[in-house]
Amino acid sequence: MLETVENIKAAEPVRFVTVFLDILGTSRQLLMLDKALDDGADEVDIQRLKKESLLPTQQLRSLVDNVYQDLKKTEPESADVDGLSEHQAQLLKETERDDSICQWASDSLVISVPILMDAEIRTLAAVFNLFKVCAATSLFMLAAGHPLRGAVSVGWGMQVTDDEVVGAGIVKAHAAEQDHALYPRIIVKPEILRFLSEFAARIARDREKADLAKEISRRIKDLVCDDLDGMSIVDFLCPAALEGLAELPRQALLERAHSMLQAYLRRSREVSDLPLLRKYSWLSNYWTRRVQR
Repeated sequence: MLETVENIKAAEPVRFVTVFLDILGTSRQLLMLDKALDDGADEVDIQRLKKESLLPTQQLRSLVDNVYQDLKKTEPESADVDGLSEHQAQLLKETERDDSICQWASDSLVISVPILMDAEIRTLAAVFNLFKVCAATSLFMLAAGHPLRGAVSVGWGMQVTDDEVVGAGIVKAHAAEQDHALYPRIIVKPEILRFLSEFAARIARDREKADLAKEISRRIKDLVCDDLDGMSIVDFLCPAALEGLAELPRQALLERAHSMLQAYLRRSREVSDLPLLRKYSWLSNYWTRRVQR
């Protein structure tokens, strides 16, 4: 008990940028597996449900790991390093360290980035990586037939272990995913964009740092667009979504993802599932606007 009390005292509140991601349809598969096990269902059905429940989460885990690994290998895109001052080169060097914390809960993923007031460039680079992960995995998972829904928010929290954060950022991101995301998309709460502006203003007096911060902030905003209902969302169809990642076949991915989207639309019409049809019709509208622009 004493150790627990000391850990609580040591857990300093910090603001986090947080994304909550959910794999659509997987919760239903898990509940079906739960019922099948309770009912003593046929082993073939149980194995099928196990596969349908576990495969999407394993795919997302692997994708997130791979994208972060690719981002670590990628040189900062913002510059000809020879043209940087020593101070700017050192700031870019610091971005190689990513302070993001990933934690899993069944078929849901939470990624939290601490806002470090004494390491602004490193924080912005980690937030940029978070948005890249959201965009790339959204496209990949849709192509695999396992669309994502989520939300990005900001709030105070505490890192209680190396791989666990407890805080309001997670609560707010989860609530936004449940109440406002509505269809396969990742919404970006307005406070995230305000955070970027505040961060830029905070370091405006340091010209060299401000130039780098402005460039990273621009790249983050390139990964965001406005949806028809006014919500800001992660724009996983923009060209920047896969830039810098290891030779990903963008066109093939787009074709596969669009094929899966059409399959979802056909299936929802065939079974007269109007809520599902509304979700994928909305996603189809987003697709048409972004791919044909």
